[in-house]
Amino acid sequence: MTPTASSICRRFFLVVAFATATTHAVTAAENTSAETKARMIQLVDKLETDPFTKDGKEIRGELLTWLTEAPDVSVTICPNMFGDIKKIKGNEATILVVQLMFSEAKFLLEHPDRSSDTLAVNVAGVEGVLRTYASMQTVKPKLAIREFDQLAQLQASGQLAAKVEARVAECR
Repeated sequence: MTPTASSICRRFFLVVAFATATTHAVTAAENTSAETKARMIQLVDKLETDPFTKDGKEIRGELLTWLTEAPDVSVTICPNMFGDIKKIKGNEATILVVQLMFSEAKFLLEHPDRSSDTLAVNVAGVEGVLRTYASMQTVKPKLAIREFDQLAQLQASGQLAAKVEARVAECR
């Protein structure tokens, strides 16, 4: 059974709400260890290159648990990042929307000195989603999600950052 757009949105916002609430609830914990950082980066890379991996649900669960507990990594998700999210349908779309959090977190792990550069974090997140989308298309060549195809075209033409910046402005 294919999930409806409203169920995708509902799941996405529940995940984001949970992640945000839990992330802000953690206070005096230790920073993420070097080993954990390396593992989280490895897991995000795995999902970007093999989004349909048989252990994808477990990987996403581990990443989400870590992200909600990590005191030194916090992402803010803009639901407008992909345009009208209600138009995005299918399990692939759900995977891609959740991937945004993980790809942003990966950027923050790799570039902790750029954590205040919101645009760079958001662009890195969308670029991670586009890598994931491209990986999906290698497995499912007929997969076409208009919103992601448009973002890929903007990336190819060097206009992705401007589009991301405009969409993030809509979230403020």
